[in-house]
Amino acid sequence: MSFDGSKSYNGEMKGQRLGKVIFLAHRNVSTEFVTDFMERGGMRIFYNGSQIANLSLRNTYAAVSEMLNCQRELGFTGATGSSGSGSSPRPADPFVSTPSRSSDPFR
Repeated sequence: MSFDGSKSYNGEMKGQRLGKVIFLAHRNVSTEFVTDFMERGGMRIFYNGSQIANLSLRNTYAAVSEMLNCQRELGFTGATGSSGSGSSPRPADPFVSTPSRSSDPFR
């Protein structure tokens, strides 16, 4: 993988299917990779020395930021920043409306 033709990463990824969508998956993605993914404008993917994809990363920063915000709001650990500790316990149903979710941008 190459971001904007400058920063490159090597490694093996596995193709996964989710319904009709096929995507590449890797279990141990570095923080540096995620940062480049969020901040760069494009990504090229190579297989056996041949380019197989040239993808726009337009709006990726905003999308990943909102995903991390959602993880924090639901109390998942491992997301950048607060892990939700010190806040009220998470309800069994994450879609139950609570006062702490009033800042949800999707409501």
